[in-house]
Amino acid sequence: MTPERLFRLQGELSRLVEPGGALGEVGLVAGADAAYKGDLAVACAASIDMETMEVAEANFCSGRVSFPYIPGLFALREARILMEALKGLRARPDVCIVDGHGVAHPRGFGIACQVGLALDLPTIGAAKRRLFGAAEGDRILGASGEVIGAILPAGPGRRLYVSIGHRISLPDALRVVERCMRKGGVVPLAIAHKLARARLSASSHTI
Repeated sequence: MTPERLFRLQGELSRLVEPGGALGEVGLVAGADAAYKGDLAVACAASIDMETMEVAEANFCSGRVSFPYIPGLFALREARILMEALKGLRARPDVCIVDGHGVAHPRGFGIACQVGLALDLPTIGAAKRRLFGAAEGDRILGASGEVIGAILPAGPGRRLYVSIGHRISLPDALRVVERCMRKGGVVPLAIAHKLARARLSASSHTI
């Protein structure tokens, strides 16, 4: 499929995203991230106890990636291995934070939306850079002026761009992310990133 057809498909799938839902109490929050070396990728899903911020469980998925990096189509490069890592967790998390965007995306369907929709899981996108929308104070506005995300401070000169992925409201997404932040970082994502890099390094040495 050409990028243009994939862009249209994203627009169609964005209609399936549920921008809300009763999240309730959160006991386990997963972070999902991947590390790369060439075309080798290792994804980690790290499930964190919300009260202690300690790792309850971690699962990995590795593989070769063939889809190139195209802005706006990042999900086609990374979503599959993130989903496989998440599906391998023994205890299903209450919510997942993905390193990437949710509806704050040119077609309203970033990687957090694709992961959440495929797994039917409340999902949040948290990214270090803004991909789409206008920044107005602590909000991200879409083309029609609607709120599509929020901006959180993440240390000196740094920002975190948060948007919903699936089955969660923006206020609930912000509540989860803010509770998970320590020293400017999002604990589940930081741990998933660290573990993925460590596993990638170990895997590279065996090739």
